[in-house]
Amino acid sequence: MRFETQTPEAEPVTITLIAKACAAGKETLPLGAEVRIGNRTLKGCAGPGAYDWAARKASPRLRRRQRRRDSESYDRRQVR
Repeated sequence: MRFETQTPEAEPVTITLIAKACAAGKETLPLGAEVRIGNRTLKGCAGPGAYDWAARKASPRLRRRQRRRDSESYDRRQVR
């Protein structure tokens, strides 16, 4: 799936989503992503709830996972 647009400075922007699982740290997201802005290319992963761009922070779903992972890490440190 490909989306084309432009920046406010009229640089061309192309967003391409690839239907292939993509590893993002400890997470696996359902899509690969490539974004071209002018002559720059960014590659990464995409999926629902990965990041809330409007709020500039992780989505509530991802924050819950991060808190759970952080508390599990804390629990493991306490056991040692």
